[in-house]
Amino acid sequence: MEQSELYGEDPQEVTSVAVRLYSKDQAEGDVEKYQELKAKFNLLAATGLLIPPEYLERAAAMIKANREEMISKQRRQRGILVVVCGLVLVVAGLAVYMYTKNPSAFMPKVH
Repeated sequence: MEQSELYGEDPQEVTSVAVRLYSKDQAEGDVEKYQELKAKFNLLAATGLLIPPEYLERAAAMIKANREEMISKQRRQRGILVVVCGLVLVVAGLAVYMYTKNPSAFMPKVH
């Protein structure tokens, strides 16, 4: 599998995240899991691929999920902004309507 084919994500970003995941698993994993990963890593290094494919896939999936979450958050924020702008326009429209209907109500009273 080509690194650039992973979910259409940036290969450098995917590789960077995959290396961090791999290092984290090595630091936190048990000895048996570490030995298995090390054997895989050595096998992959012999073939020219330095990061196990499952780490590349996990990294690409994480990047995609983070990007989708960010887009979703931006859409929510944009929706809130539209609602607030709509409310401001309604209040301003009501104020203009009330002023044109009875302008003396908005004038200061002179004693």
